Amino acid sequence: MGRPLAAGDYVVGVYNASATAPVSSSGSAPAWTAMMRDIYDRRAMPTDPWPRPDSLVIAEIDKSTGELAWPYCPRELHFVESYIPGTEPKEYCHVHGLNPLGGSPLTGAPSP
Repeated sequence: MGRPLAAGDYVVGVYNASATAPVSSSGSAPAWTAMMRDIYDRRAMPTDPWPRPDSLVIAEIDKSTGELAWPYCPRELHFVESYIPGTEPKEYCHVHGLNPLGGSPLTGAPSP
């Protein structure tokens, strides 16, 4: 991965006595855009821009509830998320996880 880039833009507004308002810094946006486009056109995109710290907890989540996904949750609602240890969801999806008999869908045991 290449070196990080820090950039800033400083445009001084000049008051024009003949104008009805001070000259704005609206010239800043095109200058900034041109500069950043040039920089990123010359930089290779990193192959792994955000390496995941090993200490994070990975969990498969149900998008509709934000809870841990069961195998019974629709696949299109599953996504993988990283959490700081201790902040990950502890409960399984309450919408898709219950079977008609009220037990756990994985074991069939009664839910607590």
